[in-house]
Order: sequence, then structure tokens, then C-alpha cells
Amino acid sequence: MLSRRNWLLSSTATAALWTLTGCQSNRPTARPGSNEPGLRIKNIRRTTLALPYRPVPARNMARELPHWVYSEICEVELANGITGFGETMLYYTWGATTDSDVAFAKDKNAADIMWNDDLGAGLQIACFDAVGKSLGVPVHALLGKQVHQTTPVAWWDIDLPPEDVATETKAAAAAGYKAFKTKGRPWFDIWQQAKQGNDAAPDGFSITFDYNDTLLDAERGIPILKHLEQYPITKMVETPIPQGDISGNQRICAETKAAVAMHYGNPKPVMAIREKVCHGFVIGGGASRVMNSGGVAAMANMPFWLQLVGSTITGVWSLHFGAVLSHATWPAVNCFQLYAKSPIKQPITV
Repeated sequence: MLSRRNWLLSSTATAALWTLTGCQSNRPTARPGSNEPGLRIKNIRRTTLALPYRPVPARNMARELPHWVYSEICEVELANGITGFGETMLYYTWGATTDSDVAFAKDKNAADIMWNDDLGAGLQIACFDAVGKSLGVPVHALLGKQVHQTTPVAWWDIDLPPEDVATETKAAAAAGYKAFKTKGRPWFDIWQQAKQGNDAAPDGFSITFDYNDTLLDAERGIPILKHLEQYPITKMVETPIPQGDISGNQRICAETKAAVAMHYGNPKPVMAIREKVCHGFVIGGGASRVMNSGGVAAMANMPFWLQLVGSTITGVWSLHFGAVLSHATWPAVNCFQLYAKSPIKQPITV
């Protein structure tokens, strides 16, 4: 029988699947001349749009994150006539694309600069998209060797009252998801959140509560975590106490059953790995950072989930990393499930 931790590492732990196929054909309309290399960035356009929330996220995100509806779509037009698309969630991003980034990129070869994380999310994604289309390959072929045909994805919503945890659990399961990530906060009854979520969940479903340090320390956190272990949905927790509390996190890992996830980088990866303060990581950032962090996790044989947040544009971007990173086996957090509409025509199928 699989333990709750091993469940997350097994092939049966796939939360939501989206097959990574070849990119859609988009051939240049004109052959580039000798003075105009095909991958030269000819034009960059940025457009801000507002994506409406679904009803449950709308009434809960309004408390803290009403501005998450705003994304900036970046279009990179190359000299060969191909346009790549990217996205920056303006108020939650590892890096926003600025006017100076646009000025820097203009007239550069997109392939020369696309690994530069300083470009910001939208511009970097658009460069990769444009180069992939120009070469007739999917983005994951630019990132590395494909090792996964599909990649796991989790449903996401902010901290919710217990009845909304149940509602979102049902919505996630109905959409084909097997994992749901939400927040654990002291202003909601965590016992009822877990109970009602568990009652609404089908067999094999998991709900991960991200506490963002709010259990404070091991002494106070462990009794709560152990109580929630009675529910089958409890397979993983995120950042129950401050990540820098080495001894406290060691105790939690030793005395509780659920896998503990921590954001990569705090404490320093070498310490997190050596001191065994968690079972896996949360990895995000630009393309270079994600690939480097994923490589370290693989060397340590530690799983992680990708946390690249935005609409379905960013969701697809994340899937390509999942294709090439061997240890990206925990369900990714992309948050596009918040929205009632998608900026792309092809849905991410589950």
C-alpha cells in the first residue's frame, strides 16, 4: 500500500493532465533578408486585460487580491513575420516587463536573449514562443529533453470558508482534477475546512493547505497537523511554520505523515536538503531560474511543484517545464482555474 507521501511520488498522483503536443504551424510570411535575420525582434506590443473571476473566487479574492484579474499580454513580432505571445500577472509575478526591458529587446535576436530572466515574465515567454514557432518545435524542445508526456496540475483558490472549500472541491473533481491547493488561515476553522473538503472529495483526491507560516511553530503546529491526518485528503502541507525554523520543520517532518513542501531558496537549498526540513519544493521564477532549481532538486532526488501563476497562457508555459524537469511530479500551481474566461482558444484539458 502506498503511504501518503509516496502517493505523491507515484504515477497515480497525477492531478490533472494536459498532453504536450507539437506547436501549431505558423510559417513566416516573408523570407528574411541578409540584413534582417529571421529571429530579430521587430516589434513588441503590450496590452493589459482584465479576466473575470468565477463566482466562488470572486467573493473570496475580493478580500485580499481583487487585482489578480489584471494581466499584461506581451506580443513579440519577429522579422520573419511570426508573433509570440507571453503574459505577466501584473500584481503577482517573479518579474514584470518594463519599458526599459522592451527597449533592450528591440532589434535583438530573440534566441540570444530569451534565457535572460531580467526580461520579465511576459517578454520572456513571448520570446520562447516566437522562437519555437519559427523553428517548428514546441517550447519544451527549447528547454531540454522531454521526459514526461503529461504533467500534473492542481486546482487553486485562496483561503475559503469551509462551505466554499467543499464547493471548490466538487468543482475541481467535476473538472477532472485530483488535487486542490488552498490556504489555511486562523480566521477560518481549519478543522471544518478539512472535514467539509474531505466529505466533498472523491476517493484519491487531495487538498493541500498552504499555511504561510501561520501555525507559528512546531509545538503549536504539530497537534493541528496530526488532527487533520484523519482525513484521506491530507497528503501534503505547505510552509506550516516559518521556513527558516530548521529544528521546528525537522520535527514536523519526523512527527507527521503528510509531505511538507517549502518554497525553494529559504533556507538555502543546500541546508534544506542536508537538514531534511522538507520533502520537496515549490519552484518558480524565470526560465533560467526554474531550470537551475529543478536541476538541483533532481540531484537531491526531491520532488517539487511548479508555481508559475497567471491565466491559461502561463498555465501552458508551465506545462512545457513539466515536460523536461524529471522531478516536477507534484501538481503544479498555476491559478488559471480562478477565471471565468481564458485568453487562449484551446483549453487546457484535464
